[in-house]
Amino acid sequence: MGHFVWLADYSVGSDIVDSQHKHLLDLAGLLQDALHTGQASSIVDEALQALRCYVAEHFAEEEALFETIGSSQIEAHRRQHRRIEQELAELLVDRQLGYRHLESKLVEWVERRLVGHMIREDRAAARSIGP
Repeated sequence: MGHFVWLADYSVGSDIVDSQHKHLLDLAGLLQDALHTGQASSIVDEALQALRCYVAEHFAEEEALFETIGSSQIEAHRRQHRRIEQELAELLVDRQLGYRHLESKLVEWVERRLVGHMIREDRAAARSIGP
């Protein structure tokens, strides 16, 4: 399995959101494995698309949850999500263009943006729940 391991420090205090975050890391790990082991192009493409689809699905559900529970950070959170989705779309373009360092770029993106978002913005949004 890939490089990305769920740590209790990543928890935002919601079983649903934490479970989805774990799944995101699993998908990113599968993609990293496919890149690292030189899997067929179609497998890498499927893994990248699966990650992209699940990111979009997770963000939509997370935004709905934070809106339902009254997070005052929802609009800023949505903007963060759109930026992260754009960065992932750029990884897809890099893949299509044959970018040779996609694995290292993926690792950096997951560690810096995806995990960083979980432990900073998602926690802040969860803490900002209104009365």
